[in-house]
Order: sequence, then structure tokens, then C-alpha cells
Amino acid sequence: MQKRLLALWKIFFFLFLFFSCSTFLQAQTIYYVSTTGNDVYDGTSWVTPFRTVQKALATATLAGTQIWVAKGTYYPDEVDGTNTNDRMASFAMKNGVALYGGFSGSETQLSQRNWKTYRTTLSGDIDQNDIANFTNNAGNSYHVVIASG
Repeated sequence: MQKRLLALWKIFFFLFLFFSCSTFLQAQTIYYVSTTGNDVYDGTSWVTPFRTVQKALATATLAGTQIWVAKGTYYPDEVDGTNTNDRMASFAMKNGVALYGGFSGSETQLSQRNWKTYRTTLSGDIDQNDIANFTNNAGNSYHVVIASG
């Protein structure tokens, strides 16, 4: 009887260890985005960043994933580096995926980002023609960021 209880305890312990480690590994996934990147890259470092936030969001499939976005302006209608001018385009957030801006493009820790110096903008100006005090928004996205939860 004791051997059987010990065997069950070992099974539960190893299952707990397995699931704890897999959750920890999932939380460590970071994808990088830069205006100088390319969506054919793997997005797993500042050396090989994605070009578009859309590509990073599509790639981020696990809860706990982080997306680090370097300074610059990003548009929701960008697909594979081209603009579609689709007013229905939005950045569709995923549950459990965190999106952070304010990076210069060389940081190794989240705490190193400086969002005041390295501005990251998610813009709905998909035709990229708005200026200060511009009143014609006919070429802008209906919704820039959408989330469900």
C-alpha cells in the first residue's frame, strides 16, 4: 500500500513539475517589432524583428507572450510591409499577450525601456496624411485597437 501511495505521489509531483515548467517557458516568449524589421524574420530578437505589429500579434499564440515594439509609428493596415488602406483594419489584441512600446531596439530587460524618449505610436491614420488640426478623417481606421476579454 505504501509503495502504491509513493508511486502516486511521484506521478503527481512530476505532473506538477512538468506543468509548472511549461507555464514558465510560455511566459518567457518575447517577440520584437521594429520599423527596420521584416515580417519574413522570426521576430525573436532585436537582430531579427518583425516589421509589423500585426505579424507579431498573429505569431503570439501562447498566454504570457510579450511583444516589444521599438520606437516609431505602426499602422493596423500594414500586412507584409505594405499598406492596404483598409479602414476596418485594427490591432486585435489577444488574451494573455502583452504589448509594450518605448524601446530603442537594443534592450534586454523590460525595465530598460523608456517610453518618453522612444515613442511608440499605434496610429489609425492608415493613409498617413493627417497633420496637426487636420479635420478630414475619412482615410482613418474605424478602430485602432480592439480587445475582447
